[in-house]
Amino acid sequence: ISHWVEFSQTRLLDKSTFSAALQELNHSLSLRTYLVGDALTLADISVFSTLAGSASWQEQLKQNKAAVNVRRWYTFLEPAVPFQGRLSMAAAPPEKKQDVGKFVELPGAEMGKVVVRFPPEASG
Repeated sequence: ISHWVEFSQTRLLDKSTFSAALQELNHSLSLRTYLVGDALTLADISVFSTLAGSASWQEQLKQNKAAVNVRRWYTFLEPAVPFQGRLSMAAAPPEKKQDVGKFVELPGAEMGKVVVRFPPEASG
């Protein structure tokens, strides 16, 4: 796993080694569904994430020039990667809910002159 994490952070990010790295990746995926073992691992997620953010890789996909095994692996993992779609959600902060309670109309009450003898206790 550490080999593929390092591979994704060095060889796939360097434009001078990108093509050779894709060829190596293509060869490694020729008889495999996943990079390591029989299940999705950090190795797959790391390499997938690097390719997803690579303009060179995206261009190869658009032009249908991507290596066959890497394309198969990439399109297989695209809907399966656990954090897929979460990257755009991370950019937008969650909506803060307004602190609005329920208020009962008190007949004859004037603002600032109502005294509650026993305030409500916190539940829980």
